[in-house]
Amino acid sequence: MQRGIAIFYLSLWMTSTALAQCFSPAKMERAERFLGLSGAAEIGPQMADAMLGQLLSALQSGNPDISDRVIAVSKEEANKLFAKELGPGGGLLAQLATIYCKRFSDEEIDAFIAFYDSPAGRKFRASQSSIFQESVKIGNAWGMSIAPELVRSIDRVLTREGIKIPQTR
Repeated sequence: MQRGIAIFYLSLWMTSTALAQCFSPAKMERAERFLGLSGAAEIGPQMADAMLGQLLSALQSGNPDISDRVIAVSKEEANKLFAKELGPGGGLLAQLATIYCKRFSDEEIDAFIAFYDSPAGRKFRASQSSIFQESVKIGNAWGMSIAPELVRSIDRVLTREGIKIPQTR
């Protein structure tokens, strides 16, 4: 299993290195700076935490007698690798920066940095989490409010088309 993980990260690093070479180091550095300022770079650690949780769960379920020390050492080692890979110059951040380098000019990336470095940009960034949480609540409430009409509408179309849905018990 460790060999498979190592191969995965090696291929990730090799791919990111090849992609990063398509752009000037200065542009890549600015794109990585933008990702840090905007908060987009935080997606990597969140994905890493989720992946680590799944990996350790699989390890524990396959080895019920595994010690807490094994889990702690595994988590510590994984976090070291993630910190290296997800930090500046790391594999994932470089790949994400490459996307922005492909799609945006130097001037546009500089404008993004200027915005996120401004008081308004910092406020926007700091508000993202609470805006997202409020948006989810609003979206859920909206979805619940239209669900009955959606069900009736779909039912009318299915009836008109002669499609019968099997009844569940």
